[in-house]
Amino acid sequence: MALFKHLTTGEITALVATALIVYLTGLYAYRLLLHPLRSFPGEKLAALSEWHWCYHAKNGSSYLSVLHQKYGPVVRIAPNSLHFSDYRAYHDIYSPGSKFIKDRHYYNSFDQEECSFGWSDPQLAKARRDVLSPLFSRSAILKLENVVQEKVDLLFSQILVHSNLPIDLSYAFRSVAMDIISSYCFAECYSLLTYPNFQHPMLRGMDSGVEFLWVLLAFPFLLVVLPWLEPVMGYINTDLKADLDVRARLTAQVDKLLKDPGSLEGAEHEIIYHHLMNPKPGKSVGDFKMPSRTSLIHESENLLSAGSDTVGITATVGTFHVLSNERIQRLLVQELTQAWPELASPMSLAKLEKLPYLTAVIKESLRMSGGVLSPLPRIVRPNSTVVAGVTVPAGTSISICSTFVHFNADIFTDPTVFNPERWLQPDSAKLDNFQVAFSRGPRSCLGINLAWCELYLIFATLFRKLDMELYETSADDLKYKEYFLPAFAGHLRARVSAKTS
Repeated sequence: MALFKHLTTGEITALVATALIVYLTGLYAYRLLLHPLRSFPGEKLAALSEWHWCYHAKNGSSYLSVLHQKYGPVVRIAPNSLHFSDYRAYHDIYSPGSKFIKDRHYYNSFDQEECSFGWSDPQLAKARRDVLSPLFSRSAILKLENVVQEKVDLLFSQILVHSNLPIDLSYAFRSVAMDIISSYCFAECYSLLTYPNFQHPMLRGMDSGVEFLWVLLAFPFLLVVLPWLEPVMGYINTDLKADLDVRARLTAQVDKLLKDPGSLEGAEHEIIYHHLMNPKPGKSVGDFKMPSRTSLIHESENLLSAGSDTVGITATVGTFHVLSNERIQRLLVQELTQAWPELASPMSLAKLEKLPYLTAVIKESLRMSGGVLSPLPRIVRPNSTVVAGVTVPAGTSISICSTFVHFNADIFTDPTVFNPERWLQPDSAKLDNFQVAFSRGPRSCLGINLAWCELYLIFATLFRKLDMELYETSADDLKYKEYFLPAFAGHLRARVSAKTS
């Protein structure tokens, strides 16, 4: 310290700047010349800094496609990250037996580090998953099918209320998905379906939050600052305020239950807190510990967002393609009409699951929409491993986008064409191995059974009970930027009327 007393401010500044330059020069030289990934192809800027990927990440798979065309099946997209385009890599990375762990640097940017989605420790995640799985089992879905059906019926009636105007089905589908997941998981319906024109601020708020993800990925220190800014952020961005209101609502429910656990008995049906706070005996529950308040809130936020996004997006993409193809629409409606001749009689999930063309339409909708589109990175450990025939050093972050599976021409002929018939061929069963909209392996989507239930009931109800035609909507409206999930250029709009028979 005595040395600095004799230095001027300018000299100290020059010294600090010199030290920074020396440090960065050494760091960049190491990453380019000595790093274990130095021999893998990719942009030089990507090898130097994470910021290069953060800047391009919003273009996700489209940008990655350009890189793979230029550099081959394995590309270095960040100093310690590799992305694969070979579809075999998907099963190597995300298979049920995979021992790779989630990349904490990436998942921490979601600010959900104390829940099954954010944990990098696979044992913690498995224990939490085993606690929650009973609520999302097929038997539980069938038991609570009425919760889903009630909201789908409300979707139908609310669409008819707005039938004098073009309907924004993009918002309508996301609204019904949100009302279903909030009712199913929390027994507290958020009532987006009854909001005028389905344009609830919560949906725009969630969009703003997802777009902000890449900022947090580039500047993780903001996660420390954001809680202090929440009181004023709502005034800066009204959409973001709605997103914050969701957290406040979930927090209030958690606080109420922690204060009075007995209030769970007043829930209309079994919800996630019955399992999180009072887990049923099971193989992973023997050493169960009561989740912290933060963990309960994070798990609730994760289920709410994950449970609404895939269903809403899949219904949007699938409905657009069905309405764009007269033949596909006719075949779907014919099958539904034959199986469901009396509109006044309800149609159960068990019966809908037996309809081959409806099932094929849903599978193709899932393939075309893709679920989470961004890479979901995993860390290679503890030793180097082989992924799609390539040896990868230990400690490397590896990933592959679902789009490189779903749009691979070696698996799906004419992959950019919406073709339900591909799932109805004699050898179509093999395609199910490459349906990865819900991911694969031990960290795959917990709510897959609920999502399938929603999609069956939504597609069946709307195409059986409504006549629909696109309104000022084209394929250009379904072009998207990639903010973890697709952010579409436009919305799906349609004119609708009720069928009479």
